[in-house]
Amino acid sequence: MRDLSASTQDDLEVVVLFTEPTTRARVRGTLERQGYRIAQPDRLLEWVTGRRPHVLVVTGDDPPAQRARAAVMRAAPEAACVVLATDPTPGRYRELMETCTAVLPESAPQEDVAVAVAGAWRELSCLPRSAARALSGDGSTAPSPAVTVAPREAGWLRALADGATVAGLARTAGYSPREMYRLLSALYAQLGAAGRTEALLRADRLGLLSVTAPGPDASVPRPHPASSSRSVTS
Repeated sequence: MRDLSASTQDDLEVVVLFTEPTTRARVRGTLERQGYRIAQPDRLLEWVTGRRPHVLVVTGDDPPAQRARAAVMRAAPEAACVVLATDPTPGRYRELMETCTAVLPESAPQEDVAVAVAGAWRELSCLPRSAARALSGDGSTAPSPAVTVAPREAGWLRALADGATVAGLARTAGYSPREMYRLLSALYAQLGAAGRTEALLRADRLGLLSVTAPGPDASVPRPHPASSSRSVTS
């Protein structure tokens, strides 16, 4: 997990990986106008390993781009990743958000791409509203059991929704980053989510991100798991 407390955009280098040259040039031009440094290393994986965690990858979602992205993320798992996908389905959004910070349709306006890159560098997830709604719903009206959410856990969720990093949250809460990650993973599981993005979407839908947190004995409905497709991971 990146600690951005002393980081600026000047620390960041962006790698743009698109098979289609027109899209690659368009995205590069947009980000260069926003002041980002675009890297073109000859030996990508060696360069990424030496530069982490100050790397952000912007890719397409065709098979060559998928392979390149997977290799980069294995070499530098701390790197942020923004994917521009061609006509992604809700299921594909869900799959991509397991490893990526932001996912937009390839047809998204270039200003939206710039916003997604700025947010991804700060560990803020970005999805189109329609995709976020699809991921936050479970498609079921069946009653479900309740789950207890402690006030401090609701506070963690609110902090994450406000842009806190896991490392920063760990310092505030008095835990190591590893222990904080473990505690948050357990909290996400309580909410019926596999990762941060889906957990925050569900928490918002359940009212857990409001200023008034539930009491120690309060409970909220546990989301009924979707019948198909995997959950989001952040």
